[in-house]
Amino acid sequence: MGCGLCVQDCPQGAINLIGGRAEIDTGRCNSCYQCVDACPQGAIFKTTKVSPEELEATVGVLKNQTDDMIQRIDRLVNKA
Repeated sequence: MGCGLCVQDCPQGAINLIGGRAEIDTGRCNSCYQCVDACPQGAIFKTTKVSPEELEATVGVLKNQTDDMIQRIDRLVNKA
């Protein structure tokens, strides 16, 4: 959207609009996340670095949950 609210709210002056897009200078950013709260479109969001092992474990859990939901749906459909 390029509205610039995040630029105005950043206390570190770490955000610039370039081509209508917010660019964050990670060298100036102190991770206060005021920009996240300021953005009405949700275009800025927090990220978390995870190891490949953590990612694999999370994907495994989500796969198991998905498989369980599919089985429950199949049981409900077959009852109808």
